[in-house]
Amino acid sequence: MTGTFEEFKLCVNESDEDLLRNYHITGNVEYFERLTERNTPFLRAFLRSHYGDLVEMLDDVVQDTWMRVYQKLHCYDLNRPFRPWLRQVAASQAINTLRANERWRRSQERYVEAKYLCASEDYNPVCNDAAGELEARETCQLLRDAIANLPERLRQVVVETVFHGKTGRDAAISLHLTDATASRRLKKARQLLHASLKNAML
Repeated sequence: MTGTFEEFKLCVNESDEDLLRNYHITGNVEYFERLTERNTPFLRAFLRSHYGDLVEMLDDVVQDTWMRVYQKLHCYDLNRPFRPWLRQVAASQAINTLRANERWRRSQERYVEAKYLCASEDYNPVCNDAAGELEARETCQLLRDAIANLPERLRQVVVETVFHGKTGRDAAISLHLTDATASRRLKKARQLLHASLKNAML
C-alpha cells in the first residue's frame, strides 16, 4: 500500500468494516485489496472446513467469492459485521460450484454410457493415435457383441433407451412395461454389459 508509515499503521489497525467504509468513501482500491489479503486465509479455511469436496477447485471458488463480494458491495450494510456476510457469499459460490460440477459429472457419465457402454453402430471413436483408435473400436465391437447376447427382454430396453434415444418412461410405454420394470431391466442390462466387457478384456 502506498502512503506514509503512519497511514499504513492506521490501515493495519482498522477493522474489516473500517476498510470497507473507507473504500466506499474514497474509492481507493487499496482498501479493498487490504481486505482481501487479510481475509483470504479465513475464507480458505472456511471453505475447506465446510465444503471438503471443493479441495481441487478451492482457488477458483475463493477468486469467484471475492469477485462476487466486489460486485455486491452496494448491497452490504456497513453497520453489520463483514465476515458473516463473507461466509454467506462464499457458501453460495461453493454450492453453485458443486452443483455445476455435479451436472458436468453426470453429463460425462451419460456420454460414456451412451457411447461406450452401449456403443451404437454409428459411433466413430476419436483417438489421438492409431493404437488408441484400434483399442476403442475393438471395445465397441465387444460391446455390440455383448448387447447382441443379452436376453431379449433386457436387450429391448437397451435398444429403446440408447439406440432410439427414448426416456425410461417412453421405453416402458413402447414395451408395455411399468416404469419400475423397465428401470430394473436397464439396470440389469448395464450390469451384464459391464461384466461381459470386463471378462472379455482380461
